[in-house]
Amino acid sequence: MDPLTSLQCFKLLLVLLLVVLTAGYNPYEVLGVSRQATGQEIKKAYKKLAREWHPDKNKSPEAEAKFVEIGKAYELLTDEEKRRNYDQFGTTDDNPQGHSRQGGYGGFPFSDFFGGGGGRGGPGRGFRGGPFSSFFDSEPDELLINRHVYERDVLPGSYSHVYLLYAYSDWCGNCKIVRKMFDQLHNSYKDKGIRFVTADADVDRSLVYKLGLSRVPSVLAVVNGRVRLYQRREWASASIEQFLFEQIPSVPIQNLNSKADIKTFLDSLVSDNKPRVIIYGDLKVPPNWLKILAFSKQKSHAFGFVSAKDYRDNENEFLGRNGMVSIYISNDRPVEIVNRAATYSATFALVENHKLVKFPRLSNQVIFDNICPTVTSISNRKYCVVFVHPYFTEISPYVSQIEKMKKSGLPYIQKTTFSYIAPENTQSEFLAALNYSYSGKPQIVTLLRISDHEAYFKWQNWNSPHAYENIEGFLINVASGRTKLSTSAKFGTINDEEAPGFLMRAIRKLADTILDSVGVVWEWLNWMINSEDGFIVMSVLVMMLFIFGGSLVSAFSSVTSLPNGNSNYQRRTLNDKYSAAIRRGDSDSSYRLSGTGEKFSSGRNDVRQRKANEVEESQEDLNEPSNSSHASSSATNESPESTCSNQ
Repeated sequence: MDPLTSLQCFKLLLVLLLVVLTAGYNPYEVLGVSRQATGQEIKKAYKKLAREWHPDKNKSPEAEAKFVEIGKAYELLTDEEKRRNYDQFGTTDDNPQGHSRQGGYGGFPFSDFFGGGGGRGGPGRGFRGGPFSSFFDSEPDELLINRHVYERDVLPGSYSHVYLLYAYSDWCGNCKIVRKMFDQLHNSYKDKGIRFVTADADVDRSLVYKLGLSRVPSVLAVVNGRVRLYQRREWASASIEQFLFEQIPSVPIQNLNSKADIKTFLDSLVSDNKPRVIIYGDLKVPPNWLKILAFSKQKSHAFGFVSAKDYRDNENEFLGRNGMVSIYISNDRPVEIVNRAATYSATFALVENHKLVKFPRLSNQVIFDNICPTVTSISNRKYCVVFVHPYFTEISPYVSQIEKMKKSGLPYIQKTTFSYIAPENTQSEFLAALNYSYSGKPQIVTLLRISDHEAYFKWQNWNSPHAYENIEGFLINVASGRTKLSTSAKFGTINDEEAPGFLMRAIRKLADTILDSVGVVWEWLNWMINSEDGFIVMSVLVMMLFIFGGSLVSAFSSVTSLPNGNSNYQRRTLNDKYSAAIRRGDSDSSYRLSGTGEKFSSGRNDVRQRKANEVEESQEDLNEPSNSSHASSSATNESPESTCSNQ
């Protein structure tokens, strides 16, 4: 056997050994849950299996090994990072550099050996990223993704984050230069809300085809489910950075130039149910990092920018506020202020700490999940109190009493959250699942959520805002366990009040399609104008258009009628006949058209005939007077004869 072949077989056997050792273990199958199982379902399955296979209760020989396997599976699936690594790469340890089961050869166990793979952190070209990585000088790409990860994470995530994707190949000369620029941007913006991923054209061809790439290196921005290709001629970090921020959608960051603007901005907090974030700066326009943050948090927060250059009120009020960030959960005063220079990380932390307004409205599923989390243990259970009032104008006194209860500091307050449902009853399905009956009076419902779509509940009437002692006593009894929430209900997803209707979605879809088409045409025009290859393509297209247009005009003119009713085709036919007559030697022959058809005549005879006709016409004009006199004399001579005959 050839020595080289022996070495390859040895490596193949080692890879096979590693696959055998690592394959066959599936934590989802161990616990008997699906890959989409929630944390609550995983915990429930673990408890059931742990009781069944506990060595103290199960005396079978394999009980101890099974119990350890169950514990290992539960530990892996309850750790978000480990579970993510297993879902993406098929690894069950902390190292995501193992054998990728995505992309390449569709999960074939030897994809790393034959050049497959392509999962995040597992590029898998040759043995790169595998057990034989020391034989090769290529470093694993931690940002590498495949088509599966792109469709599962990048596309859905692009509606709240901006992705910058870099496509490359090992056989590309400019790829290393562009990669340095990409890494510079990654180091500058990885902590500022921009997400960076890479695609290897040699590893995952399906992703390259999905992105519509025809060359490498390529840089793309993925925003709101749409892909935009960087098509400028020069490769420069500043140009790529400018291209990146041009792709950020226009997010309404309100410019607050006076006290009145600030007051209006804060007063609208109740209507849209979003905390207010105000940033003070000395720039005329909001900084780029604020645009990124506002785009990612546009569904939960509203952002305002106060510029020192445009502030119209007393400038002294602005002094000392440059770089300050304040967040409001009510319209009276900020709940927290950051008095240092505003940065993305500081503002992001501020936003994460205050996700809800002071008295939130159940307007979407995200707010409901924050207000009413699922109970995982007795110690961290939360009771959710939802206030329902049929008349919005009378809700203020009850809100004031709820604020008093929250300020009392009683133990039940630590276990209770408060919210309300709009009087328009936009959550009718949710209320119907909780057996709500309209009585014309305000009511509260106390929930203990035990799963994503199930909770125990109990209704309580609130007849007067001043009779809050009864409500407070009821909540104290519930929190202490003296009053049980015995009725259970299953409900669906909370309706999103800001979600557009069917007609609006159709209009937006049509507008997006038109804008995408215009954008694609504009990008092609820029490419054809600004690049040498594009200029060549444009020249060929213009030449083909000129030729096709000339042929079309000629064909159209052949059927266009002349004023006398004959067509150019007939004229060309007669000209062809005349040319044939000339070739036969009849040089005096000619063809002419008349209103009734073709006429042939000799050219020389035609001239003679025309002159003869003219002479005849002139002779007739000269003879006309003599003829008239001759006629009169004849009439005179005939007169006597007629007289005699009459006699």
